[in-house]
Amino acid sequence: MPLSLSPSIIESYEYFRDRDYDDPEQEAAKLAELVAQVKGERHPPTRQMMRGTAFHSALESPPQAVDMVGWSDPVLRVEVEGHEFLFDQKSARSVAAEIPAGLIREVSGVVMVAGVALNFRVDGLYGVDGRELKTTESSIDVDKYLNAIQWRIYLLGTSARRC
Repeated sequence: MPLSLSPSIIESYEYFRDRDYDDPEQEAAKLAELVAQVKGERHPPTRQMMRGTAFHSALESPPQAVDMVGWSDPVLRVEVEGHEFLFDQKSARSVAAEIPAGLIREVSGVVMVAGVALNFRVDGLYGVDGRELKTTESSIDVDKYLNAIQWRIYLLGTSARRC
C-alpha cells in the first residue's frame, strides 16, 4: 500500500521545516502531530479549518441573515461543531456571485507521484479552471498561496490549466 498524503499535510511539513522554533518541546509536539497525520490518525479540526467549513456553508446554502447588536447590517450566522461564525452578508454574497453557475463543486481525486498517493479535494472545477476559496485571520499572503504545492496537485490531478 503506497504512502498517502494530502496537500495540507505537505504544506504543514513545508511550514514546519521553514520555521525556527524557540521551544524544543513545541517543535517536538508539532513534529509528532505531523507524523500522526501522515499515519492517517484523526486530529481535531483547527479553528481555521472550522472557519473555512463555515464559510463554504454560508456560500453554498446561505443561512438566514440575523440582526446582531453592534452590526449595522444583518449578518450570516453559521454554527459549525458548536462554534459560531458571523459573516458580513454583503461580502459573502459578493463572493458567492463570483462562483460560476456551472461550477462542479467538491471534486476529489488521487494522483500518484513517485509512488506516493496524493489525495486532493478542490472546491470546484469550471471548464479548465480549478476554484479554491480561502479564509484568513489577516490580510492574505499572496506569495504563500502562489508558491503552494496545493495548486500544483489540483492542476495535476484534474488536468485543469488554472487554479
